[in-house]
Formats: sequence, structure tokens, C-alpha cells
Amino acid sequence: MEGMEQHNMNINIALFETDNNKKAIEDIIQSLDFAAKKVLFPTFRTTIKKINLEQALHITNNINDYYLLILDSSINQNEVVKENLNGIETALLSDKQVLNKSLRFSKLLLEPNDIIEQPETLKKLIAYEFFDFPGRGRNAKPFESSSEDTKLWSVVLDLVYDIKDTTLLKEEKAVHNFAYLGSYVQEQKQYWLDIKRELLYYGYKVLPVFNYNDQSESTQEIIKKELESCQLIIQAVGGKYENVRRGEKYSFAEFENSIIREHIASNPNKQRYIWIPGDMEIKESRQQLFINRLKKDDSSDNSFIIEANLEEFKALLATKFTVASNNFNKAEPDNRQNTYYIVSNNVEYSKIVKDIIGKMSNVSFFETDEKSGHFYTEHLNNLRKTDNLIVIADNNQVWLDTKLGDVIKAIGMGKNSPFKNMVLLYAGSMLTEKYKPWLHALEIIAIENNQPDEKQLLQILSK
Repeated sequence: MEGMEQHNMNINIALFETDNNKKAIEDIIQSLDFAAKKVLFPTFRTTIKKINLEQALHITNNINDYYLLILDSSINQNEVVKENLNGIETALLSDKQVLNKSLRFSKLLLEPNDIIEQPETLKKLIAYEFFDFPGRGRNAKPFESSSEDTKLWSVVLDLVYDIKDTTLLKEEKAVHNFAYLGSYVQEQKQYWLDIKRELLYYGYKVLPVFNYNDQSESTQEIIKKELESCQLIIQAVGGKYENVRRGEKYSFAEFENSIIREHIASNPNKQRYIWIPGDMEIKESRQQLFINRLKKDDSSDNSFIIEANLEEFKALLATKFTVASNNFNKAEPDNRQNTYYIVSNNVEYSKIVKDIIGKMSNVSFFETDEKSGHFYTEHLNNLRKTDNLIVIADNNQVWLDTKLGDVIKAIGMGKNSPFKNMVLLYAGSMLTEKYKPWLHALEIIAIENNQPDEKQLLQILSK
């Protein structure tokens, strides 16, 4: 943010390290360190350090400290560790921010939440999951850091943007946008994560931070309080009716929806989107009745029901967002013709390519200042505005996956016309053909002997 004082940021990682989880933890920390330097700098100078669970008992709400707790089932047989977790929960509960949007604490899981023994409050805390189930196996396996599989990197980026948005809440002059993302059933989990990721990248702090599945009066009051903070409300509807707990008449989704409906009716300036996947198979008659009621009772001037696939829904949201100033601003119109935007992780190659393109007539360049607190904002704006895109990757597969991921999303972020040219120049041993199914117009050129092929590049750009 412009003129904002630079802070020190201590990311404290509380963990119980064993031989079995040591490699997974190292991969997370390495990726976290790289992502933090890209996303948090220069607003924050970041230090990442491991601490034991006993040290985590002294949690503070200081702007200089953020806490991560990494858990797996190895804690289940250790009474000392479980006692420390009870102490961490007590520290959180003693902080008035625990049920608030500025909670400076995140939980990271290497295995499913339900097999890890935790105190009640920690159990409900929505976690970042660093595992999947390979093949059709039932045993969870932590993500591995590799150029072929970017799942770990994707979750780390989400986490870092969440840390950034939470920390910026402490800035008195900052403008804060909050989005309420409704509950989900297990089959919708990936959809929910994808929508949350979009919200984070657009600068929204996503609420709630805890999973609520009981229909008590206290839960109702918490939801109402969190809705008051939110400018945007999104609900995703699944094909299966959620299990109804003993003593209750409806699913939690229906309970939550009744609270949201009442809130949105009394707040006409807020917007609510109910997403029903267009290709979804409705598996139960009770869920069909619930969807019918939504269509009948929940569509209004500020409450919209959208039936579309996920990418269509995200593209629609991109045109409707009340854009948060933290990470993202709408692109201003630009009347320049034949513009180029070079995205590169090698300064020397960038200079060579820019000189080659400069030999053509009537060209101009968009630039991004990597030292700017608005770096990612400028990057997204330039992707939307430029006519031609040049990506230069010097032997860094993770970086390339991230940048081309932004390109894939560019249409959904407000780009009104396709790129005239998209060229990837790469050096080293890298996987490049895998991008062709998503970026059909992408031209790929190998950099050999530290020199991009000028003739080939100009031929492509002159078509």
C-alpha cells in the first residue's frame, strides 16, 4: 500500500516434528519462504522460524507475529503434546480476536482433520490441507514439492495471501473488504477452495474462519456478526442433501441460508450469489426440493442465483466484484496500440527480448515494478490490458506454473479480447507442452546458448 510503513513479519511455525513428517514440513517451509518474499515484500520483511508447541502457548496479537500450527496424527499418542494443544486453545480463547476476522493464526494439516485428536476450538478452525489421497487409496499422503505437481505451491500461495489480508487489517488507513463463503459438503470441497482462492487473490478476507455445524443460538449469533462485516456473500449448492444431526430438522446449509436470507433482505446494498453447478447431478429428492425453494424464495434485486460451470461462475464474479484495494484494482482503459507485456524471471533475457521487439514499428511496453507494494495488482492489470504477452522462464518450473496460471485466469479477470500473440521462451530442462491444452495459441521457443532466436521471435510476432 502506498506510503505504508514497512514492518517486520515473524511467521512462527508451531509443530511436533517426527521422522515421518520431517520431509513434508521442510517442503512447506521452503515454499512458504519463497512465496512470502514474493507476496509480502516490500510491505513486510519476513522471517520464518520453527517453534515447539510449548513456545506457541504465548500467542500474541502483535502485528509482527503470525502463527501457523502444523498437525498430523503423530500427536495422538503423545499426552504432553495434547496438553500443549489445550494450552494453545486457551491462549486463543483468551484473545478477543479468536472469533473475529483478524485472527492471526492458521492451522495446516498433513492428514485429515477428523483423525487428529484436538481440542474443540482447534478442531473447528478451518485448515489449509497439505495432503491428498493418491490413486484410489484411503491413506492420506502429504504433498511433495515437485515441478510436475503444483498442489503444494497452490495451497502455500493461498495461505500467504490470507496472511497478507489478515495482517493488513491492522493498518488503520487500509480499506478492508470481506466475503462470506457459505458452508459446503465434502463433495464440494474443491469447488469451495477454488472460489476461496479467487476471493483471496482479489483482496478479500474470507469468513468464517471456523467450521460451524451446529444450529445453536450462539452459532446463529456468530454468523450474524460475521455477515455484518461482509460486502459479498457466496453460497455453493451441492447435489447431495447434507446429513441432519440428531435433534435438528434441517441441514446446516438450510439453517445458514435462513440467516443469510434475513440479513440480505435488510441490507439492500450488499450482494449475494448462490451458485448451482450447471453440470451437477442432483442425487436426492430432498436436495432438489431445497434447490427449488432457493430459486423461489432467494432470488431478489441483490441476491442472484447462478447456474453455470465453475469457470463461468468465476468469470461472472470477476465482473461483479466490489474490488478490494489490498491486492487488486480495476484496470484503467488504455488507448495504446500494439502493446507488449514481458513476464520474466531473468533480467538479461528480458533486456534482449525487449530490444528485439523494439526493432518493430509502433510498439510500446507495459511495465511492473517488482518493488512496489502493488506488484501483483499491476501484474494482473497488465495481463488484462496488453495486446501481446511474452513469458520468459529460466529453469524454474514452479514460477512458470504460477505465471501461466495467471494467464489462464486472465479472461475471467476482465480481459475483453484474446492476446494477439502469446510466446513462451524457456531455458533449461522444463515441461512446456503441458500448457498447450489450456493455451492453444501459445508459441514455444527454446533459448539456446543464452540467446533467444531473434528471427523466429519476429516471425511469430509479425504474423
